[in-house]
Amino acid sequence: MTPSRPLLHQGADLPLFVFHLDETVAGTLAPDGHVFPDAGVVPHHFQEVAGLELPHLPRGEQDGQRAKKAGYVELLARQRRSPYNKTEMQQGLYLSRLLPAALGLLSFLAASPVVAWTPRTQSAIAREAAQLAPPDLARQIEKHKEAFQAGVQAPFQDADPDRHRKDSDGSGSLDQALFAEVDAAISAIRLHKPFEEVVRRLGAVAHYVADANNPLAVSGADPEEARYFVDYLRYAETAEPRFPLVFYGVPPSLDRQRSLKPLLAEAFRRGREVYPMVGREYRKIGFASGIRRFDDRSTAFGVASVAFSHAVTDVTLVLRYIWIAAGGADNRSSMMSSGTRLLLLPRADRGH
Repeated sequence: MTPSRPLLHQGADLPLFVFHLDETVAGTLAPDGHVFPDAGVVPHHFQEVAGLELPHLPRGEQDGQRAKKAGYVELLARQRRSPYNKTEMQQGLYLSRLLPAALGLLSFLAASPVVAWTPRTQSAIAREAAQLAPPDLARQIEKHKEAFQAGVQAPFQDADPDRHRKDSDGSGSLDQALFAEVDAAISAIRLHKPFEEVVRRLGAVAHYVADANNPLAVSGADPEEARYFVDYLRYAETAEPRFPLVFYGVPPSLDRQRSLKPLLAEAFRRGREVYPMVGREYRKIGFASGIRRFDDRSTAFGVASVAFSHAVTDVTLVLRYIWIAAGGADNRSSMMSSGTRLLLLPRADRGH
């Protein structure tokens, strides 16, 4: 079992590898240097460390090897009125999960019109971010980790798919849903509500922040998206255990402006920039399933991996924002500013 990453309040600074922005990185994620052949995303987001072999990128390993362990996700095909209308397609998305063993059977959840990472991916993002939260808050999340994960999963029951998307044309209410949850969490802390309740609310916040970092949740420009939408989310789940985790730092404006709007706008911008790459990857394989076809050198892997790290970073930043806005503190010198260096972190123990 991989050792759990120490919580930062236990005296550990953000560890390990420092990345300098004047170096190149393509070779770190893909030895052939072609993770992102169509855009300059990698050089802006990762930097190479000489001699570093990322343990999460076994050469040539196929994502399908873990497909059997993935949560089952099924799309019921429905006729769409318009190639840009995602709502009807979303209403056909069913996420099935194993019920507790005592039930002894599989059961589908109610139809979930949610544009989101799969439950397992959402759980992984939240778990990684929780360990990077401000010290006192991290202790409370650890103490009430079941409530935290319950909060992460709760938004899958939303009846309104618009709460999980924000397209470039302005449709969708993901931003409003997130801001409402953030305000509710801040109020709960200020009103000294039980921490179990507070932590559950923070789990919901984590879910919506992760949604904002899902490229397929921030654009609907591809008329063929319905052909790969669900498969890509399933693919990302099977690849997630192999994603390296990069922490991007704290934007100086976050503390200065005391607003999450710039952070959210940047997440939307990033997602829309890489969104076309996903469709191009599926066109290369004739819209077949990517689970057994995309390897760890593919653009599909790179897009999902970068989105995962940004989601973990942004959830960490929003948890920190909430804690400080409610009167808490975060005096860690290790929480470096963004734009200066990037940190490659060890992954959290999946059993944590």
